[in-house]
Amino acid sequence: MHILPQEKIGMYLAEADRRGLLAAFYLELTTGLRRGERLALL
Repeated sequence: MHILPQEKIGMYLAEADRRGLLAAFYLELTTGLRRGERLALL
């Protein structure tokens, strides 16, 4: 498991927003869903 350090979360979400993927990446950070579970939501 790779854990994103708290000080990098802001940069991570800002880049996700710039690419139009904020909702997906925010969901990833806040729910703990696995990759396959997130993809199943599509």
